[in-house]
Amino acid sequence: MSTEVPLLQVEDLTKLFPIRRGLFQRVIGHVRAIDGVGFDIRRGEIFGLAGESGSGKSTLARIVVGLDGASSGRIRFVGEDVHTLRGTRGFRRRVQMVFQNPGSSLNPRRSIEQTLSVPLRFHGIAPSAIAPRVRELLEMVELPASFRAKYPFELSGGQKQRVAIARALAVEPELLVLDEPTSALDVSVQAKVIELLMRIRNELDLSYLFISHDLSLMRNFTTRIAVMYLGKLCEMGFTGDVFDHPAHPYTQGLISSVPVVSEEEAALKPAVERIRGEIPSPANVPPGCSFHTRCPAAFRPCRIDDPAFVQVGFEHRTRCHLFPRDSTA
Repeated sequence: MSTEVPLLQVEDLTKLFPIRRGLFQRVIGHVRAIDGVGFDIRRGEIFGLAGESGSGKSTLARIVVGLDGASSGRIRFVGEDVHTLRGTRGFRRRVQMVFQNPGSSLNPRRSIEQTLSVPLRFHGIAPSAIAPRVRELLEMVELPASFRAKYPFELSGGQKQRVAIARALAVEPELLVLDEPTSALDVSVQAKVIELLMRIRNELDLSYLFISHDLSLMRNFTTRIAVMYLGKLCEMGFTGDVFDHPAHPYTQGLISSVPVVSEEEAALKPAVERIRGEIPSPANVPPGCSFHTRCPAAFRPCRIDDPAFVQVGFEHRTRCHLFPRDSTA
């Protein structure tokens, strides 16, 4: 294992949203959107965060880039506490985000040149250097220079997302947070955007936090992967290890539900029961293991105790009573 300080460290992160009712909006409870999450992202890697809608992935992404605050826990960037960095333009420059829907993340009243110029001006780029940098950014995301004069309504979904990626790259960040960046695009366009992201990552030595519910995409794109369920991590490890030897029943169920096109691919999927029912409300999380209401392998301890996050292989961990605390590999 490398002794290099990780680019990003998330330590025991929790996010609570108050539930208010009545005329005076009295707080009657909390939604635990993020519950004790911890992981790190190393330089140059693509760290995937997977899970169903409502698992807390996007909330975590917004906290990492500073759009929301955490209720407790700590985030470090190259060893420094992010709370001390967020007031500086330096942190904003080093961590950027690409959102799910490029149609809503781009200002319809701004031309593409204006959109790409805003972060450059904000970070003090000389006015004479802005136009050449805009042309360079468009070339980087494989769009012609003539697109400078266009507006978002004139672009396709894939072209809009390329502009959004160019905007995120404008100030030369070290970490890109990609929140479902291809989910709003056609399948053929998705592949081209992923190819673009791979090329940019290799050329610029970037790190990615890649958030998606598409496990087939995760398998071919990420270095390591963490699976979230109701605000908690239930499994984490190198992508190949998690897909080849999924430990948690939730991970097994997700992988078994991935569509395949050949018998060879079907043979690689775990032979497990499909996940039952719908994900519970984060305002009413089941006691014990939060997955036990849907788990085909649940037994008595699952309904009572929250399992520990234990090691089951080299850098492979899971939160499940099937792997007791003393079963570390």
